[in-house]
Amino acid sequence: ANDSVNTTPNTASRISGIFSQNGAIGLSIEQLAKSKIYAVVQSNTSFGVKSRNQAGLAWMQWCDLDLWLENNGGGVDLYQILLDSADASGGPQDNSWRCRIDPLSTNKSIHIVKGERNRFIETIFTDDATGAVDLDAGAKDNYFKDCRYSSGTVIGSRITDVGARNYIYGEWKTPTFAAGNFTAG
Repeated sequence: ANDSVNTTPNTASRISGIFSQNGAIGLSIEQLAKSKIYAVVQSNTSFGVKSRNQAGLAWMQWCDLDLWLENNGGGVDLYQILLDSADASGGPQDNSWRCRIDPLSTNKSIHIVKGERNRFIETIFTDDATGAVDLDAGAKDNYFKDCRYSSGTVIGSRITDVGARNYIYGEWKTPTFAAGNFTAG
């Protein structure tokens, strides 16, 4: 699903299949918009799904993805899903992800270096995953709703959010104490 030449993305594509043992990357997505992807992505040596646009070209937008990912990667920083951008601005935006992620126990699941407003909904992680989600400073306004381990535990405590600009639904947060928030009564 790569198009590293055109300045406008390919639209209304439908991609389905099994992407297995393709080498380093199972499914590489660039220049794709308003498309649906239904796939099993397994046994690739680096990344399951990688979306990283070329400099000056549009990124993946408005796509609907249903993915089963397993046994991709193998190193500590080799992820099941990697979202990035070669440009200083932007990154994959406004995509809906529903995933079943069954990673090797030595790697992490999702890494968003740059990307905005991606929605991870009802994503299930296996209980033995060592890490769930890494969100770098370039990741903002992404949200995670009903994302859990297969045992039912919410993944919120396993999300590293460097920019602290993303949203995690489904768990309580303890706000920082501020005396000005309280009054005598």
